[in-house]
Amino acid sequence: MKKYWLIIILVIFSVTNCFATDVWIKLPKGGKKINFGLAPFTPEKSNAVEAGLGMDVYEILKYDLLYSRYFNIIKPEISAQNQNIDVLLAGTIKIINSTQFAVETKMYDVVSSSEIFNKTYTGNINNYRYASHKINDDIIFFFTGQKGIAHTKIVFIGNNTGSKEIYSIDYDGVNIRQLTRDGAITLFPRWSPDGEKILYTTYKYNNPDLYMMNPDGTDRKPVSTHQGLNICPGWATDTNTIFLTLSLAQSPNIYQIGLSGKILKQITRGKTVNVSPAVSPGNTKLVYISDKAGYPQMYISNIDGTGAKRIYTEGYTDSPVWLPSGDKIIFSMRLSKENNFNIYLYDISQEMSYQLTRDSGNNENPSVSPDGRYIVFSSNRNNKLKNELFIMFIDGSGQRKLADTGGSCFTPHWSP
Repeated sequence: MKKYWLIIILVIFSVTNCFATDVWIKLPKGGKKINFGLAPFTPEKSNAVEAGLGMDVYEILKYDLLYSRYFNIIKPEISAQNQNIDVLLAGTIKIINSTQFAVETKMYDVVSSSEIFNKTYTGNINNYRYASHKINDDIIFFFTGQKGIAHTKIVFIGNNTGSKEIYSIDYDGVNIRQLTRDGAITLFPRWSPDGEKILYTTYKYNNPDLYMMNPDGTDRKPVSTHQGLNICPGWATDTNTIFLTLSLAQSPNIYQIGLSGKILKQITRGKTVNVSPAVSPGNTKLVYISDKAGYPQMYISNIDGTGAKRIYTEGYTDSPVWLPSGDKIIFSMRLSKENNFNIYLYDISQEMSYQLTRDSGNNENPSVSPDGRYIVFSSNRNNKLKNELFIMFIDGSGQRKLADTGGSCFTPHWSP
């Protein structure tokens, strides 16, 4: 992919000097990074408890900033300028009471010595990770105008208990939590665009029914329980309707339903199999999989199903998802001469596909981070009998395992 510089002009108003200073910060997508000075957080009372909490917050923030790939993290010494540091973040941490703490952060432009960021964060001592992630996300927003992703989570199917249940995990591979205990097969967890609900299919009642629950697994309720398939849900971006595959004693086709389960519109028709609908960011297009060509291929249509056009690819395609920009699609594909699926990127304007994984077992079920820069997917590259969650950059670089989850993992989906 093309590498290019994103230049952001930051106009910093100095209250004491009553003038504005133009600061040019370069945020590359593939070139030189910002040299970011990150000083250890100073305990207000210089006690061991505050010092330990400050170090925990520091280490999590350091990881988050490095994860973003925007920064080189430098621990400042006597002179930040001598270390070629561009910006410097320093902070003070204090314990307010037995449950609460606060961390005050200040960021400076080293060249002009101007304070460019000043914010205090409070939180529960037992949930200091959240405050650490919030600091990162605000720094990312300050430099890019885009929300950071350190607060996000990933849901997935895991079989660690012997049955396929839904789990959630923080974006950095920490805090695995089991959300369902159906003792049955569950499939296709999908976050709502506002992050308030999760859709999924469960066989708990001996039929693939569509259910909805809160992100913590509470308030589970049925949405679509037609006899036969109720699978592969895709939310409309306004969260008011859902696209999914229903069989209704016929061939599997895509339908639009309301949150009450009422069928609003049939999107695809015919005796072919049509699955995996995904709604475009603008809520105007659908991408889905159909075997009407004789084998599974991607199709793009208008949101109401009209104007469907096939995306010509060389193999069996599956699991398409849109990038937030709406101009590209990530999907998995198995070429006819290969045994394994791999992850690809399809550029709509160029009508070209680019392979992102190769020579590493089966790589399937991609999902894109809300900033459009990362992909989570399942892979059996380390063990042919076990699927694990992996993360990579949007161009396929930096592939690594997300966490040790115990069992096999399938169909991850990244929260907003």
